Amino acid sequence: MIPLYKRSFEEAKRNGEIQQFWESFRENIRCRDHLDNEISEKFDGFHLPDECAENTVKEFGYARTCWVIANTILERIGDGRFHRENAEWAKTVSIPQSNKNYEFALRTHSCLVDGLADQAREMKQSLKQSETTELTIDLNM
Repeated sequence: MIPLYKRSFEEAKRNGEIQQFWESFRENIRCRDHLDNEISEKFDGFHLPDECAENTVKEFGYARTCWVIANTILERIGDGRFHRENAEWAKTVSIPQSNKNYEFALRTHSCLVDGLADQAREMKQSLKQSETTELTIDLNM
């Protein structure tokens, strides 16, 4: 799995990490395409299956999947079809601003992107709960 590069191109240039930047950028686009395809294949017109986000997380990791979803919301700032919680969540993902961010924004309808954001946030909550449960079990043993 290619690591997610979270710095700007300018920082990558200063740090001699241009190759890592572009590898990560191309992987962001591949993740976008994967999510768009998952939705295209699995959305039945009424229900967005959880497996769309889950399959993408398995392929690209949680961080990159959220990066692409949050970037899409940020690229569509002012689009009233995102729930307030999802728009606020997207703002907490520190994605460096670039005139190339649109390249890894999903092409899917905003309402479906909003559903993906719900799924991603729920996955994080589930991960936190399972970590807490595992820690509690370990401490009790």
